[in-house]
Amino acid sequence: MEEEASIEVEEINFIIENDFNEYVYIGTIFKTYLLYEDRLKERIFIVDQHAAHERVLYEQFMKEFEEGDIIIQDLIVPITIDLRQDEYDLYLNNKEVFEKIGYNIDLFGERTIIIRSVPNILGNTKNERLFLDLLDCLYKTNINDGLDSIYNKIIKNSCKNAVKAGDFLSEIEIKELLNKLMDCKEPYTCPHGRPTLIEMSKYELEKEFMRVK
Repeated sequence: MEEEASIEVEEINFIIENDFNEYVYIGTIFKTYLLYEDRLKERIFIVDQHAAHERVLYEQFMKEFEEGDIIIQDLIVPITIDLRQDEYDLYLNNKEVFEKIGYNIDLFGERTIIIRSVPNILGNTKNERLFLDLLDCLYKTNINDGLDSIYNKIIKNSCKNAVKAGDFLSEIEIKELLNKLMDCKEPYTCPHGRPTLIEMSKYELEKEFMRVK
């Protein structure tokens, strides 16, 4: 499995003072970027819907985890996974990790597990693939980093359930996403360090068109 590239992002040096309810939603660009106009301060914001939703899911999951109140979803059809011996041993050695983040898993046979419930926040994703990805995340994590670091990395990896580039969002969903984003502790980057939004003032835009100096 490929390592995710590390992305360095310059510090974002602006603060959004308005609630996004005060902004006018203009539309979606390239089925990925949400365009908002702040008519009061004459600026626009372009929001990456995937990065924004990753941040929202990450902070929501972390809050549930830290408060010990992870919402569990029982699967209508439990998922049976046949693991390799090394994967099975890795799971057995880290059962408590999966239990603490909301998994309910039974052992069946020699190297088979049955996933019966998952964290509700992960309920719409491909659970088998995600479980194996989380197991791989454990394999690549240095145990000396401590459990907090391990949980943090696992929860970051869980953000694959976020809406993707190209996914259709209704205007209600767009409004809800932006409101939740601005309620985040760190709304300006996704958990992996990519920007969730960029800002351009009317002056900067007009400068591009050589309307002002």
